[in-house]
Amino acid sequence: MQQWKSLLPKGVNANESDLIGSAIKVKRLGKEEYSCFLADELPVDDPKACFDLVFAAKKQWKPDELDPYINHLLGPDQTKTDLLKKYTRTCRSVDNPTEKILCAR
Repeated sequence: MQQWKSLLPKGVNANESDLIGSAIKVKRLGKEEYSCFLADELPVDDPKACFDLVFAAKKQWKPDELDPYINHLLGPDQTKTDLLKKYTRTCRSVDNPTEKILCAR
């Protein structure tokens, strides 16, 4: 995040929320870093393929982190709750056991 902020022009503020739908925070070698992960490039007509790609990119997600990556799958006959029940399961976070996180089913 600091590296990204240092590349921006003076006076431009960077916020982690600016990356929603474009990048995800992942842990690699014990260090947190951002990785490009574009919501626009996920399958729009195949929920299983979409969730497979999402969980291949990151094993555990907070429910609100998933929103930009699954919102395109929602419709009158498909709610967020329906999708989450079908393609995810609730897991315990290693960092915070009381936090609700989602894993692949």
